[in-house]
Amino acid sequence: MKLTNFCDALVSIVLTQSALLVMKGIERASYYDGIFGVLVGIVVIIIGVICIFRSVKSNQGV
Repeated sequence: MKLTNFCDALVSIVLTQSALLVMKGIERASYYDGIFGVLVGIVVIIIGVICIFRSVKSNQGV
């Protein structure tokens, strides 16, 4: 549950950054949004895979 909340917070940070860059009128805001979004997406996917492996591992022990 903690990892799910952490992933949600990461996505919220990306959305907040996107809104702030657009409000500031940064020229390459979409570029920065894309790069940061991809990096955060990779982290979220890695966390998801770790959660799946932990779940499978704990179910095998039962």
